[in-house]
Amino acid sequence: MSFINFLNGRKSIIVLHVIGMIVLYSYLSIFDIPKLAVFFIVFMWAIVFLIYLIVTFIKRRSYFTHLQEFIENSTDLNSLANSLRPPENSDMKIFFDYIQRLNEDIEEKMDAIKNKQSNYQEYIESWVHDVKTPIAAIKLIIETDLKGISYEELLEEANKIEHLVEQTLYFARSENVEKDYFIKEIPVMKCVKSAIEDNAVLIERKGITMEVKNSGETVISDEKWLRFIFNQIFINAIKYSKKDSPYIKIWVDRKNESVILNIEDNGIGIPKKDIDRIFNKGFTGESGRKYEKSTGMGLYLVKKLCMKLGHDVYVQSSREKFTKVSIAFPKNKI
Repeated sequence: MSFINFLNGRKSIIVLHVIGMIVLYSYLSIFDIPKLAVFFIVFMWAIVFLIYLIVTFIKRRSYFTHLQEFIENSTDLNSLANSLRPPENSDMKIFFDYIQRLNEDIEEKMDAIKNKQSNYQEYIESWVHDVKTPIAAIKLIIETDLKGISYEELLEEANKIEHLVEQTLYFARSENVEKDYFIKEIPVMKCVKSAIEDNAVLIERKGITMEVKNSGETVISDEKWLRFIFNQIFINAIKYSKKDSPYIKIWVDRKNESVILNIEDNGIGIPKKDIDRIFNKGFTGESGRKYEKSTGMGLYLVKKLCMKLGHDVYVQSSREKFTKVSIAFPKNKI
């Protein structure tokens, strides 16, 4: 910043001082005061004002030189506000405070983006590791007995891959559900039956008895996303079912102007210490580690999507007795 540019930015105050000097000189000249004394007074005013301009210019030039060097040499402009010295000028202080707030807002958004990227990377790494298991099982079946391949076994492993792929797809879309859903009134049992059909092979192989009580209730939701939610719940119920007389019961209750869909199984249940954490991302719990490998993402997505759609979901369970997942659909809220 040159001194000329600095003066151009202060034309109004310079003109004001010059007018003041002229007025003062004219006023003092009326009285019986020597011209030399009047000139000396006005001259001293001009000298003091000039010194003020020079000192202000030196401070401003130092400040803006530091700012310009930082912008030209730094690769991290987000830290610009943290490295700047607060300006002495009150007008500049407003912009300085604005830059500080803007920088804080940018840092918060950057942290949120980094957190999402980190979560997505962790999930993808876990998913890639898990999808190798059914692929390896298919290869082993084919290599072990090429002529006597079990159709059911191959279909089961293929279904596992399909579920993992679908889970990844919905995880990727879960941040922007509102751009991908179509809310309308739908028969809740229609989605339930579709999810049962999706898992028919696993249900048959496990010998699970399905007890569905169709009450004809309708709910306000998105059919595609609701079907995915039911799928995740059924997959867990099938995965942790007992060997002796396993069953899954499905029925609808009405409570306080809400339609509540209940899905109950008589599987291994959930330990009391794990109940409050089953919806946490990546949480597998004792059952997931002991009985069958789990990504810990199914119930996390169930909870997340239910919240996005305005539904409540909660779980009741008793170890080695039952697990009941209930989804509440408010009738008076879309």
